[in-house]
Amino acid sequence: NNTRTLVQFKDDMLEVYYILEIINSARARVDIGGPFVLELPKAALGASTLEGSSPSATVSNGRLVVTGPFASGTTAVQVGFRLRYGSDQLTLTQPWPVALQRVIVGVERIEGVKMSSPQFSATNEVPTGDGTVFILGNGPALPAGGTTVVTLTGLPFHNQMPRYVALGLAIAIVGLGVWLSTT
Repeated sequence: NNTRTLVQFKDDMLEVYYILEIINSARARVDIGGPFVLELPKAALGASTLEGSSPSATVSNGRLVVTGPFASGTTAVQVGFRLRYGSDQLTLTQPWPVALQRVIVGVERIEGVKMSSPQFSATNEVPTGDGTVFILGNGPALPAGGTTVVTLTGLPFHNQMPRYVALGLAIAIVGLGVWLSTT
């Protein structure tokens, strides 16, 4: 019920955090027949587990693996990664191998940024203790194998076209200089 995705902005990249709570409501340890495996987005950079995560959680080759059996109660897993984006829009798609009791996504509010998803039944703004405001979207349960699709628009980004034009002109000038010096 408290599993959520948080997105923050840093250095023209998105920092994405999955705060997962794997709940075993039985009184004994439960083996689900193998590890819990979550495939991270292909564009995820520098993915790793965060402090406070279960020691049975590891990240490698773009996937989060939590080995069982799972103890009674809650197994907390936190994973973070960065995403580059090159336009003012990005769609974050995440398939979930297990059911979510509800969908919760929070995005740091930056002027002009909007968040939408077909899974959201409501969105609102929520301030944190340090004054940061998050746009919080939430929706009903998602079945195992379901996918969350969150679209962010109005992202702050630097257009790369001026850089490429300047680089092209510099190469042309150097090429002209080399040609003139050899003739």
